[in-house]
Amino acid sequence: MPVAFASHFYRVTKTDAAAPDFSASLNSIFAVTPAEKRQASLSDGTVLRLERLEDLPGDLIAGDITKVESENFPSEVHSDGLRKLNSENPLGYAVAFAFRKSDGTLAMQHNLHVCGPARFRAYLRKNHDKYRFDFEVIVREDSWSRFDEGEVTKFKLRIASPGSFAALDGDGSALTESLNKMGEAYSAPYITIELSVGNRNGSLMDSIKKAAHKLLNRHDIEWMKAKVIGTPEELDLSGSILVEKTSIDLFDADPNKSYTTRRDAVLGALAAVK
Repeated sequence: MPVAFASHFYRVTKTDAAAPDFSASLNSIFAVTPAEKRQASLSDGTVLRLERLEDLPGDLIAGDITKVESENFPSEVHSDGLRKLNSENPLGYAVAFAFRKSDGTLAMQHNLHVCGPARFRAYLRKNHDKYRFDFEVIVREDSWSRFDEGEVTKFKLRIASPGSFAALDGDGSALTESLNKMGEAYSAPYITIELSVGNRNGSLMDSIKKAAHKLLNRHDIEWMKAKVIGTPEELDLSGSILVEKTSIDLFDADPNKSYTTRRDAVLGALAAVK
């Protein structure tokens, strides 16, 4: 049975020119064995580990990141009802990725419940403080051009895993600090906020534009929308993210077959992005 599959794309750059590059950092982590020793617990309690990594022909690498789930297990479904899952081991949920070294383009299976770009970055930092990278979301320019050039009257977003990221500096500091505090205070896995001028004349300060760009590039955004003067409809900023959608055969219970299917999907998506 086919299931929907989406890949998102990022330009990966080092924040420290003297630090190892992205592929070298991943190879260093993957060299640690057994796989359990590659696990890292993030500040939001998520446990991740680099499950697979392989060098491919050309300038490509591909791999899989597993979210290790040790609680909140699902139930088994039987004809007469639900029963406790018959497993004493943690469960693993994975996302596949592919990286092109020549231009630093990363294609990543989209599943924020498992691992998005913010968690990926945090996982790398947990393994070594020098593994610091920016993941710049690749977007289509239409909506973002109108947003950047217009007068913004409303801005709203829904963000996953608040409290799991360091506050941004400059124009993003007030917004991310507030999100962090709310996420930590109320243990909310998602937070939705809206900033608006309401019925008053005028627009929000231009600093919201810089904050929006920083948030999109640094955190796991579920959606982001804005309204600008002269445009009747809302701009779907997160909907302007470049996405490659396809369908793949339903994941086999064999994790190796599942990985191969998902890896091939992100590799196909990456090949379409130049």
